[in-house]
Amino acid sequence: MTIVHDGTGLEESLAEYMPRLARFIATMAPGAEVEDIVQETLLKITNGWERFRGDSALSTWMFQIASNTLSDYYRARKNRIIVADTGAGAARADTADSPLNYAENKEMSDCLEARLGALPRRYARALILAEIEGKKMKEIAQMEGTSENSIKTRLYRARGKLRSIIESSCDTALDERNVMVCHPKNRE
Repeated sequence: MTIVHDGTGLEESLAEYMPRLARFIATMAPGAEVEDIVQETLLKITNGWERFRGDSALSTWMFQIASNTLSDYYRARKNRIIVADTGAGAARADTADSPLNYAENKEMSDCLEARLGALPRRYARALILAEIEGKKMKEIAQMEGTSENSIKTRLYRARGKLRSIIESSCDTALDERNVMVCHPKNRE
């Protein structure tokens, strides 16, 4: 099936999806590179707009382009992933209802984001897509070019590795409100 575009809809689609795409990229790339990768993704989406056939959801197509752009970036730089401080965790912390909650949520978000950066890139990406972006298994599988079972396995392993990383590098506890708090272990 081919969708014929008349040029309308591109701006509306970008307005709807670019904030989420930018957050996704910000969680997967170093802060200094985020803007360039977002711009490159925008350019690729704009250039490919006429070729979008509608075989998948528009958001899946756009996120796949963002994912491919990130892969290109890392392949060219041969760098390890670094989770940026401006990721979705920081946005979640902004919704706290008190300065104390904000500080605790920010601390927990920073802790989790730093530990996500220690995961293999494909595990971190699967966790971010599933847990932060709220993507369904089928959609993640399409974006990653693999089966749903493979994504389920990847998420299971990613959660286990993240749990091990957190247990080895952080002291975690539930506070009096039953909210988890995380403090890096002292390395002496």
